[in-house]
This record gives sequence, C-alpha cells and structure tokens, in this order.
Amino acid sequence: MIYEWEVLIDDNPFHYDMKEIDSVVFHIKDGQYVHVLKQYIDQNLGSGDRKYYDVFPRDDWGRVDQTDELPKYIQKYVHKVKAKLSEEVA
Repeated sequence: MIYEWEVLIDDNPFHYDMKEIDSVVFHIKDGQYVHVLKQYIDQNLGSGDRKYYDVFPRDDWGRVDQTDELPKYIQKYVHKVKAKLSEEVA
C-alpha cells in the first residue's frame, strides 16, 4: 500500500512523498489541485487499484473533505499541510 500526494498541474499528475509538506503547500498556494492517492499493487497479478482522497475540496466541484477516511499516520501529514496553510494566512 502506497500513499502519496498527487498534484494536478495543467491536468498532468505529479507525485510527492507524504513528507513533502513544503512542496504541497507551495502548489496549493499556487492554485493547483492536490489530493492524496492510495495505490495498492498486487505483485502476483501485475495489477493494482487506486483511490483518491479529496483533502482540499473546491466547493464548485461538489467535493468534500475525505481526510477522516485516511489512516491516522497519513492524516498527520494532511494536518501538517493544513496547519502550515493556516499559519501563512494569519
């Protein structure tokens, strides 16, 4: 199971490790859409599955914050990003 940030820049996905808080904050402030990507890859079958978690919803898209569905150890990175964003706004 792999969790990582996915940033969409001009509809092109870029992936960051969950620890890349500063990079994620930069992209959010730059107006890019960011969510958490969960990937499960079955080595035996050579295939996998993906699930996207909206963390910073845009109201006009009808999305909601889904952070409560993430494991606690991933939620801590989401909370760090949110805290850093709220610090910079204040």
